[in-house]
Amino acid sequence: MLERIDAIMSSTAATVITGAMFLAVALHTTVDVSSWIHTSWTAILTYHAGL
Repeated sequence: MLERIDAIMSSTAATVITGAMFLAVALHTTVDVSSWIHTSWTAILTYHAGL
């Protein structure tokens, strides 16, 4: 049961992060790479901190 929940959470997080990346690309004509990396790491670390 817990493994299934973890799998769902992982896929959801991956979807959210992927969506955020697409939004970042769509919203910026010139992608600020350092900001993009920082945002990605913040999202990933926040997700892991929540586990």
